[in-house]
Amino acid sequence: AARIEDSRLAGNTAGGGGGLFIAAGTLNLARTEISDNDADAGGGLFVGPAAEAAVERATLAGNTARQGG
Repeated sequence: AARIEDSRLAGNTAGGGGGLFIAAGTLNLARTEISDNDADAGGGLFVGPAAEAAVERATLAGNTARQGG
């Protein structure tokens, strides 16, 4: 499991998950801003079918993707 707290993931570009990409496993995200990222799929956050994410008091804003938000 990965845990990200009190962080800012901003202004990134990727094929999948501009701000953050998790293909498998567990992500715990708390008090984090994911903003102004760009990707083909999952502009701010991409969570694959073999992954799960728990998000607590996070801000996702201004991210863009061509598919999958």
